[in-house]
Amino acid sequence: MKFPKLAASFIVCVALVTLVLSWLTPVKQTADRSVTIQAPAAEVFKRISRLEYFTQFAVWCKSDTAARYKFSGIDGTTGASTEWQGDPFLSGEGKMTITAVDPGKSVTQSIEFISPKKRKAVSVFTLSEANGVTTVTWHFEIPTPRPWNIFNLFASLDKEMGNDFETSLNTLRDMVQSTPGLTPLKEFAVQEVDLPAAAYLQVKQQIRKDEISSFCAQHFPLLKNELIRTNLPVGINTGIIYTWDPGAVAEFATGIKVPEGTKTGNPIMQVYELPAAKALQVSYFGNYGKEADAYASIDKYIADKKLKRLFPALEEYVRGPVNETDTLKWETRILVRVE
Repeated sequence: MKFPKLAASFIVCVALVTLVLSWLTPVKQTADRSVTIQAPAAEVFKRISRLEYFTQFAVWCKSDTAARYKFSGIDGTTGASTEWQGDPFLSGEGKMTITAVDPGKSVTQSIEFISPKKRKAVSVFTLSEANGVTTVTWHFEIPTPRPWNIFNLFASLDKEMGNDFETSLNTLRDMVQSTPGLTPLKEFAVQEVDLPAAAYLQVKQQIRKDEISSFCAQHFPLLKNELIRTNLPVGINTGIIYTWDPGAVAEFATGIKVPEGTKTGNPIMQVYELPAAKALQVSYFGNYGKEADAYASIDKYIADKKLKRLFPALEEYVRGPVNETDTLKWETRILVRVE
């Protein structure tokens, strides 16, 4: 009879020790690393806020050349995400989602690892600028619920992966500091306007971001010829952005405004009726390389005013390569509908 009693006593002792250790041990593992970058916070924020850049400086992404990424949402904004599948011994499978953005200051991401081991994590980048120099602090934590948190006594995320976070931050630093003509983010004036209802004759298609220029060059002349053929006025060439992906424009259309009620018999064209809405407008002169800063200014305005972005967005090419050879005279008007 002694053995069963001893066994029972042993089990009770183990349970009590486990319970005590569980309550005394932290319920998460964390790692914190920082790097100093010789650049303004606005320049650094451009990189840490976008998931497409994360895949370029994170050591795990760079080491797994077999990994494939699928992006969703508007990169750099709350709700944007990327799903990945890669080598099970390197990056495995998972999903990262932007959960909070404080423009120029911080970005928070939630991470769900699916394989080879299921777990969740939180990643936070915080920026602090002084005299044009920015310190980036990366906080990473993995929840370990009780009673499994007792294993934190024998493992340390900071010791095991700290060097990976340092390497990633150093790559980020080199990426930012090697940017040609490094300058602070140019902020454009954002104007609130009332956008009236309008109709557009358009050619709509799913295309990659790098195909926009050739797509416009091919289809704007077709739209113009169709309007001339049907004796309709030819207005401003307009890009209509239905959905946006950091690696591609999921749905994009070339459009020219037409009278409401217009019909078309052309099989590759359609008439799109755009309802009236409030909109944020940014106009700028110069080549199309400035559009990133223009959209960043609009994103900041939306965040500051707590507005909701609506799609589609419009890019009116008031003056461009079709009718002006001097790029300094190109004029673009961006209209982002909001509520």
